[in-house]
Amino acid sequence: MRICNKCKKEKPLTDFYKDRSNASGYSYRCKECKRIQQNKYHENNREAKRDYMEKYRKENPHIQKLWKQKNPDYMKNHYAENKEIYHNNMRKWRMENRNRAAGYSRAYRARKAEVKNDLTEEEWFGIINHFGNSCAYCGNNTDITLDHVIPISKGGDHSKNNVVPACMSCNASKQARDVEEWYSKQDFYDENNLNKIIEENE
Repeated sequence: MRICNKCKKEKPLTDFYKDRSNASGYSYRCKECKRIQQNKYHENNREAKRDYMEKYRKENPHIQKLWKQKNPDYMKNHYAENKEIYHNNMRKWRMENRNRAAGYSRAYRARKAEVKNDLTEEEWFGIINHFGNSCAYCGNNTDITLDHVIPISKGGDHSKNNVVPACMSCNASKQARDVEEWYSKQDFYDENNLNKIIEENE
């Protein structure tokens, strides 16, 4: 038996990590207190740790590739065991990053459709700014999403010459319709806006 110097509880040796630097051969703190300490440290240093790991992966791509070759089923098994956590984290991220999420989704569809797919994040934010951070169709400045003027399903590209900012309402209403035909039937139709959209996508 051994007393943890953190929680002061007497516990069996199996509740302590082995530690050769300690004369007794075991850690001063029990496994539970160690885990709490590590979780607190990770929580307080999450941003720094993430930045460090991202930098390390960029500087050592061969190490990550080698690890994946040695552990081909790790991510698949980890996802299967933590599916609910993955889904909850993804839903939270999508809610906090709607523009990015919409952009990634449309880029994926563009790759699937094998059309031109070279829109960058910088170009997209530049287009949003060009339209005054508002919907290119109705002028609404809330819930802005990315809309393909020529839908991908009809051969449109996922590039700067084929996208405009659109509110969720206009995007859902337009769907895969021809932009001039759809827009001309809307109560908020504005010929100047239409010309601006056409010029932006020439």
